[in-house]
Amino acid sequence: MPAAVAQLKQEWRQFLHDPPGRRFQNHRKRMQQRSKPFSIAMTVIGGVFLFAGVVFLVIPGPGIPVILFGLGLIAGESKRLAMLLDRVEPRLRRAARTARQKWATLPRLAKAGLVIAGAATIAALILAIWRVVYA
Repeated sequence: MPAAVAQLKQEWRQFLHDPPGRRFQNHRKRMQQRSKPFSIAMTVIGGVFLFAGVVFLVIPGPGIPVILFGLGLIAGESKRLAMLLDRVEPRLRRAARTARQKWATLPRLAKAGLVIAGAATIAALILAIWRVVYA
């Protein structure tokens, strides 16, 4: 078991070291060298994380990061998904950087308004889901 954990840590370090835009395809190539049971286990675990992330979108929790982690695990087995994530990651990084820069320049009152509007939107979505499920 400690050897498996050490291998996962090493893979994580390599994954983080890979440049955005090639990261998931490189990860997939490394995963193809693993045993079939290991590949199946990573795909199943990725599916579990994906499902948990979707649940976390509805209940309080880190839904989007959990979904992305699950997709990353599944991308170790899927060439198309790895290529898609490699195309999307640099765009998401740029969008996040732009959003952080714009957020930093906003006055406090505008930030407060956006936080309140976001909270109200989430509350409205939860209420709508509640009514659909329990109506």
